[in-house]
Amino acid sequence: MKTLELIRTPEAQLVPALKDMKLKELEKHGQNLVRLLGGEDYRLVLRTVIKILPTLTQEPKARFEHLNSALTPLLFKADAQPELLAKLSIILTLVVRLKFTAIHDNR
Repeated sequence: MKTLELIRTPEAQLVPALKDMKLKELEKHGQNLVRLLGGEDYRLVLRTVIKILPTLTQEPKARFEHLNSALTPLLFKADAQPELLAKLSIILTLVVRLKFTAIHDNR
């Protein structure tokens, strides 16, 4: 799936597709979305997600609102494209989960 296809895919179809993607593909989409949202440093955005995830509540809507508000200052086009920011938040959360799982599975 190309990033433009991912952007156009409705959320109901996107989530199952994202769950089937490998880490490298998710990271590629994450990097492309960061660029589209005006960010310059994917690693800084990912580091922000890693730091904020443990502090988030378990309620999904509040969780992503808080995550989006933390990412907005790093991505100067994020306010104009909230749907894109929401997709980026989902992708980065999956990236962190897969990286964390890979680290713990390799013990």
